[in-house]
Amino acid sequence: MEDENRETEVTCLIPDTLKPGPFEVTVFNNDGLFDTHCCYTVSPMPPPVITEVMPNQGTIAGNALVRIKGEDFVEETTVRFQDQLASNIIFISDTELTCRTPSHGAESLVDVTVTNPNASRFTPPRLTSGFHV
Repeated sequence: MEDENRETEVTCLIPDTLKPGPFEVTVFNNDGLFDTHCCYTVSPMPPPVITEVMPNQGTIAGNALVRIKGEDFVEETTVRFQDQLASNIIFISDTELTCRTPSHGAESLVDVTVTNPNASRFTPPRLTSGFHV
């Protein structure tokens, strides 16, 4: 645990590997005294949802600036166009991102996928054929 030198508040980091559910929390003071409380509940991060990609087309050269709207985005979100990682991903809010499209070998409709950092246990929602290259 990481003590922020406050008398009534403690801040800590929770490992990404912690499974959802209730846990006891024990806080130790510098003098060896401690207190245990039950129950702190860990909830899984919801998977992101894409509702719109604007514009919804670009060139095979890539580098088009795209705005993605949806729900439950976080700062460490990744974006893929088909299997290619987007660049310059900018987190605007939990409902909006911008990014630059990757290059593609040929014109086609591609899936757009947004993935939150610890959402690997979820099937990432995709906007099927959400972008035309």
